[in-house]
Amino acid sequence: MNEYISKLAPHIIEFIEFKNALGIEYKTSRYYLKQLDIFNYNHKNLSNLDRETVEEWALLHAEKSISGDRSWISPIREFGRYLLSVGYEAYVLDNRFTIQRYRPEVYLMTESEIQSFFMECDHFVLRHKALGRPYVLPALYRFLYCCGARCGEARKLKCEDVYLKEGYVDILQTKAHRDRRLYLSDELKIFGQV
Repeated sequence: MNEYISKLAPHIIEFIEFKNALGIEYKTSRYYLKQLDIFNYNHKNLSNLDRETVEEWALLHAEKSISGDRSWISPIREFGRYLLSVGYEAYVLDNRFTIQRYRPEVYLMTESEIQSFFMECDHFVLRHKALGRPYVLPALYRFLYCCGARCGEARKLKCEDVYLKEGYVDILQTKAHRDRRLYLSDELKIFGQV
């Protein structure tokens, strides 16, 4: 069964195949394209990407976002540009819709706060049937803190990419679809072997 249902489906599939051929997995963006596809199907079900459909969907989507997250803009804009580039009639979402950058306030923990945090991690008590969590969480937080790994990288890390004896971790297909190697401190290597 095809996951896309509107008359835009063939174009969406071609676009995703194009992105995949470039080596881009395009997982999150598929969700937004699927939402646009459903919206198109339920409204006009056009085979081209027209201004009215795109802007109505964009306004509806902007209202749903409590946090102001606009990560859905780029995939829709890229889809419109792709369609134009291959000769189809399409509307590219204009600059009235912009990605709002989140600027978090940085808080640097003191040495005693860091020690207290890891002390709590080490004394984590199993409250649910999630076997291994008391061992995984302390290691996860130490990995994030000591290596500067991104949360998504740590979450998606596979056992076969961790080389404790050699003292490094391979992070595959990370930001900008690059691989990188993170070297582990002696303390982190010992903690991982326990």
